[in-house]
Amino acid sequence: MVRSNTTAIPQAPFLRRPIWFDPNSLELNSQATDALHRDASWLKVHGESRILIVGSCDKSGSESCTHALAEARGTAVKKFLESCGVSPDQIVGVKGWDIADHDCRPGDSKCQQQGRSTQLLLAPPASK
Repeated sequence: MVRSNTTAIPQAPFLRRPIWFDPNSLELNSQATDALHRDASWLKVHGESRILIVGSCDKSGSESCTHALAEARGTAVKKFLESCGVSPDQIVGVKGWDIADHDCRPGDSKCQQQGRSTQLLLAPPASK
């Protein structure tokens, strides 16, 4: 459970579960949309919860290109969640990480896939 002020919030389903993307893609596949529908349902029930959306990329492109793609992936997830009825006030921002937090050997496609994702992170509660 996550504590917010004095209220306990049940564990969010999206913590530690990335939304995967295909190489050079912004498209959400059916597995991603199914997961995001569940995430949206949780967020609507827990309207006091806020998230930061963080997109990431592998190192296969230029730094500026991968950063832009990472941020665009985060924006795609944000738009999808909002289309499912999540309040824009619950989304504190979208951040693009141009490099995932691990190094991959060139040509290691399974490792590189780990970087083609977006994470939803719980953000601190809004100040009152």
